[in-house]
Amino acid sequence: MRGELREKGKAKLILTPSLSKLYKKQKTMNSMNRYFEVGIRYDKTFENGMQKKVTELYIVESFTFTEAESRIINEMSAYISGEFDVVSMKITKYSKILDKDGTRYYKAKVNTIEIDDRTEKEKKTSTYLLVMADDIEEARKSVLEAYSTSMLDFEIAALQETKIVEVFEYKNKDNNEK
Repeated sequence: MRGELREKGKAKLILTPSLSKLYKKQKTMNSMNRYFEVGIRYDKTFENGMQKKVTELYIVESFTFTEAESRIINEMSAYISGEFDVVSMKITKYSKILDKDGTRYYKAKVNTIEIDDRTEKEKKTSTYLLVMADDIEEARKSVLEAYSTSMLDFEIAALQETKIVEVFEYKNKDNNEK
């Protein structure tokens, strides 16, 4: 098998055609924006004057963990007076965020159904969406509207309310400016 030569730092990698394809796919995946779920813990003052330590979840669009942490600290500094800690951070599976008018966020799992030409068996592919809506029925309608132009068969496999407070996406989607 003839391989493709790649330089990575000082070491040189010889990639077979199949590894070369995987390398390109991974490189593309790493350059895509991802959504991170970030937990923030701080002392919250309630309307009755009582203070309580709370942890809230936020979604941040970012390339890396470092950038996600930096972005959430910048965003939250405007809302929280005093100290706060980033207590958790993980990459989510959300492929799209339907951010309309609403008071809550819902996680939707949508299965697209395709027929495999060779085996003639159904193949389901799961996609996760984060939907902002006032109630679960409005969230369901938003998902149906988002898939209304799709040529694929689909089903809403799950729809549940989340504890997410806010989503921070890039303001200008075209060139990823913050």
